[in-house]
Amino acid sequence: MAEEVELEIDVEFYNVIYTKHMTQRNKVWEDGFLEWHIKARKCVLYTSTTRCQQLEQRFLKQTPDLAPGENLRFAKYIVEIVARRTEGKSSVKRDARSSSSK
Repeated sequence: MAEEVELEIDVEFYNVIYTKHMTQRNKVWEDGFLEWHIKARKCVLYTSTTRCQQLEQRFLKQTPDLAPGENLRFAKYIVEIVARRTEGKSSVKRDARSSSSK
């Protein structure tokens, strides 16, 4: 009698590399990660250091193609998607139908 619970993912996480050298030929890339808030259409860029600082956020009018190798341009950074995170930090929101059935 196991009840199936549908989960709705609200945030996706991506491993990225980013640079602040927007116009230079030889760019220095650093590791980081990106939070994609699906419903809010917001991208948040973080460093991959132990302190995990938020660098910048951006609201997008259209849903971006967040496939590996794709680039996003922020005001101060160029971000390249490396891979989608499948483990580690993740946010999952339960569907309203499953919480009302309890």
